[in-house]
Amino acid sequence: MVEKNFNKISDRMSEFVNNGLFPGIEWIICHSGSKTKGSVGYMNLKTQQKMIEQPIYRIWSMTKPIVSIAVMQLIEKKFLRLEDELQKILPMFKHLKTMINPIGDINDTTNLNTAPTILDLISHTAGFSYHFLGDPVGIAYDKVGFLKPANTSLEEEIEKLANIPLLFQPKQKWQYSVSVDILGRVIEVITKQSLRDYLMENIFEPLNMKDTDFYVPQEKQERVMTSYCYDIDKKTLLNWERDNYENQSIANFSYPLDEPKQFARGGHGLYSSTEDYSNFSEMLLTGKSQTGKHIIGLENLLLMTTNSISEKLLPLEIKHIDDQESLNFFEPYSFGLGFRIKLNIKSDNNSNPGEFGWAGAASTFFFVDPTEQLTAVIMTQTLNGNYYLKDIDFINLIYSEIK
Repeated sequence: MVEKNFNKISDRMSEFVNNGLFPGIEWIICHSGSKTKGSVGYMNLKTQQKMIEQPIYRIWSMTKPIVSIAVMQLIEKKFLRLEDELQKILPMFKHLKTMINPIGDINDTTNLNTAPTILDLISHTAGFSYHFLGDPVGIAYDKVGFLKPANTSLEEEIEKLANIPLLFQPKQKWQYSVSVDILGRVIEVITKQSLRDYLMENIFEPLNMKDTDFYVPQEKQERVMTSYCYDIDKKTLLNWERDNYENQSIANFSYPLDEPKQFARGGHGLYSSTEDYSNFSEMLLTGKSQTGKHIIGLENLLLMTTNSISEKLLPLEIKHIDDQESLNFFEPYSFGLGFRIKLNIKSDNNSNPGEFGWAGAASTFFFVDPTEQLTAVIMTQTLNGNYYLKDIDFINLIYSEIK
């Protein structure tokens, strides 16, 4: 790759910043042994502090692929099986029911035809939902305060779900959900470790992800980018302040900065840097760290990054109640085990079939393309941001230079 070609990415991301859509943006692109870094904009709009070396970000749902790798490590070690029923590990879910009509009365339920399994959880077909999807189950999560406290353990949070029905029968639909939070608790029960300790020992330390954790030490906090929420009506970025948003909004989830006594979540909650997440993304090409440490076997990595969703459940869509997007980014994708998987269909996204990755609520995003030996990570901190335009442009500008 020629360095000047990446001026196109810098120029385009500068436009987004100058138009008030994002505070600052940073990216790392690794392709066939070369690494290119770039950044534009500000750490904090009020102080006009420019981007620094190695900012730290709340990565929200980019926590999920990390936890999914941890689950597959346990499967590889035969501590867990994809076909294991959830109730076998977490008996609190033994009496789960499901809604008869997913848009009906949440009290109108029936028995499950089949119990949700680890496979259902990691592929988002178990029947759970999310607050911000606007369905009756998501509303119930909101009412019991699921994921809102910053001072509760993962065990305490998952217990809140035991008496809330599923939205649909397992395996009948793809629905983005809190299932990876549940898997985080499964990891704790199986390993008899906290989720944080397991991830630190088995993923973060081997991959030299030294800035990735469920909190930021005091001496690193000045490196945390200020978080914003894009106000669609005012067309401006406002400081993110929890509990100031409509019920069910993901912006109300807790995300403590200081060292928590017990805070950890499976579906969000991690802080990371672009460099750290690039190390994680690069591992997804080989299953090994840059120094050759085994993280996950190639067979399981291939399983995770192969489509696991039947055609009748497509297209995938995640429609937030506060989403400003009218276009569906996920239309050309299916889902594997923890990752979106690009299908071989025409779209305005120029990545190759088999490209995989995920994103976070504050407009963080990454992808991996094994065909091109390519990984790319882009970070910013805007909830309710125009991710579709940014991510599509990021993808397409990269592929315009490597093809």
